[in-house]
Parts: sequence; structure tokens; C-alpha cells
Amino acid sequence: MASDSMPWFLALESRFLPNFAHSYDELAEIFKLADTSEDISEFHGGMSASLCVGGLPAARKWTEHWLQDLGNQLDSRADLGRMIDELADSTWSALTSSERLPEPLLPSDDAPLTDRVERLGRWCRGFLSGLGLSGWQPGGADDPTDAVNEILTDFAAIVHAYLDPDSASDENAAGFDLEQLVEYVRAGTQVLFESERLARQNRQPPVRD
Repeated sequence: MASDSMPWFLALESRFLPNFAHSYDELAEIFKLADTSEDISEFHGGMSASLCVGGLPAARKWTEHWLQDLGNQLDSRADLGRMIDELADSTWSALTSSERLPEPLLPSDDAPLTDRVERLGRWCRGFLSGLGLSGWQPGGADDPTDAVNEILTDFAAIVHAYLDPDSASDENAAGFDLEQLVEYVRAGTQVLFESERLARQNRQPPVRD
């Protein structure tokens, strides 16, 4: 699998979206029925970025605008909205948990490796777009902006990741490389979330007696 070299670490936390009962395939099918060009992984990347920047209110706003753009394309917009709300709640729970890292919404391990690589790239593209649309700005002097900037540069590289012929010939090795990238994305998302939380705290006015 081709991508720029990047640091990574293997997270030990369990990998799942807590309290989310719907699969990637289920949501992807509803997106398909909605006749939207939006990819579910890319959508979740954008939602995750909005959660990092503005929490659940920002994610709700992100979802409402997207559903309004659908118009009458989907009869079950209410059901879709409910599922997306559950997805936001689950992602937020992972971000704020001390026991797990956030999980990008991607095809299952049974899906073709090329599809999983592509969807991880789309998730990262959605995340970067979501940061811009959410009005993200680097934090103050106490914010580890160098680390955050490095992570975002790596995310931009993952957008262009692909499975080259040499890697495709050894699917086990390529699958392991993909797992490393997924773990890096999980950890990088958490670092940015914590950075934003610190920046928000620093922006709050001091409490006066």
C-alpha cells in the first residue's frame, strides 16, 4: 500500500462504535437509496471533525444541513436522521471515553482490501473538509500545533493512499499495513479532539471570585 511514511502506534483499546447498532453496509445502502453522491465514510469523517471542533451541537447542525439538501429524495429521512444521530452519539462517546479510541466508519474486514483502503482515504478527506467547514483554527500558545499539523498532513497523505500491485500480491502484509493506518487515524483523531478541548478551555474567561 502506497502512502507517505508516517509515525504510528498500535492502540490497545477495543475497536467498535459504542451503542451503535447499525452496520456500515446498512448505512451505505440508505445513502445509496437517497441518491446522494456523499460517501458514508466521508460523511462520518466530516461528522467526526465537527464533533472535535464543536461537540454534539456542531454535529447536529452538520446533519440537519445535509438532510435538508436531500429534500424529498428519501421517504425515510426521519429514520436516516435517527440513525445518524445515533452515529453522532456513538462517535462522541468514543471521543470522550478514557477506555477507547474513536473508530472511523469503514467496510468490514470481509470487504475487498482495495475498497477498505479507498474508504479510509475518503474518511480522511471528509475529516479535513469537516474541519474547514466547522471553522477550525489552530489553538493558542499552549496547543501542540506541531503535532496536530503533522497529523493533518498525514491525513492528507492517506487521502491519496492506494493499493499498488506489489502490495496487492501479498494481501496479508497489505492488510496489516492498512490496520496500522487505521490505528494512526484513530489516535490522530483523538489527539486533535483533546487539542481542541484544551483550546476551548484556554479561551474561556477566568472565574472571578
